[in-house]
Amino acid sequence: MSKTSVDSNVDAVLPSSGWPGHPDNITLQTALDDLKDFTGGNVVSIDDTASPYTLGLTDNVLLCDATNAGITVNLPAASGADGRMFTFVKVDSSINAITLDGDGAETINGAATNATMDAQYDSMTIVCDGTEWFIAVNNVV
Repeated sequence: MSKTSVDSNVDAVLPSSGWPGHPDNITLQTALDDLKDFTGGNVVSIDDTASPYTLGLTDNVLLCDATNAGITVNLPAASGADGRMFTFVKVDSSINAITLDGDGAETINGAATNATMDAQYDSMTIVCDGTEWFIAVNNVV
């Protein structure tokens, strides 16, 4: 077995040829790439000058600074985001809201938009089932 560095915080040991017995003989790098694909893997910071911001499928956590004005985040089409999870955090202390807006007629917990993040450190995690969006974690004061 060889030791493969995964990133600065994680080391793993696995055969250089992959996991024996796995039908695809998957390698650690392939598994990590798949995990990043699944979770998105990117932390993005935006402010009101980026509004409206169109959320990308590779975004994972969106840090939103609405100091000067509210921010609208347009969600991607649910049909292409099945199983995706995104987290939003309002990082400033203003009363300006972060508004999540579904694509076209798509909804978030049955509503066209969600504008409840208006206090510092309010956060929300949403998940998609391929047809609409649902709030999985709601940490709004």
